[in-house]
Amino acid sequence: MTYRDKLKGFNSTVKYLNEMNYLVNQLMAQPAHSIMDYGCGLGTFVMHLRDMGYDKTYGFDRYIYHTDEPFWFKRKIWFLFDRICFLHSIAHVEDIERVLREMRDNMLTADGQIHVITPNLAWMETYGKDSDWKADETVIRHFNMESLADLFMDQGFKVKEIVEFGTEHEGHKERLYLHASR
Repeated sequence: MTYRDKLKGFNSTVKYLNEMNYLVNQLMAQPAHSIMDYGCGLGTFVMHLRDMGYDKTYGFDRYIYHTDEPFWFKRKIWFLFDRICFLHSIAHVEDIERVLREMRDNMLTADGQIHVITPNLAWMETYGKDSDWKADETVIRHFNMESLADLFMDQGFKVKEIVEFGTEHEGHKERLYLHASR
């Protein structure tokens, strides 16, 4: 099975649809003119938002998973975004500190915000010992609540909200949601 096939399988699950809808609800709390899905993979979330009428939604990924590059995919980013999302992608980004500083300085509008959904390391550490679960081979670093908040604050962002959500195991929930602003 290729990594593309693995993405396609996960992106078609009810769990992923629920997480996309959770993120949509967070995004829509304040109006957004333009949205970037950073680490968009196959573009499932981009297309989900576009289907909802958010036609200024674009995707970026350092890997190309498409045979024909979609019009919404951006190899280079030359304009500013109101919102940047990491939906299961922040753990895969090399030199994330540099990337976040670049976003803060060159990719976000003055009132721009970042929204993140990522697996919760604290949950994985408890769940992993009780199952055959293992981290994806493309993961660079997973985060717990403290390390994710610190990552953003250390790059000059204000963390507006960070919560755990999803399936609970031994006092931790499966996912983290973070909302940060410039």
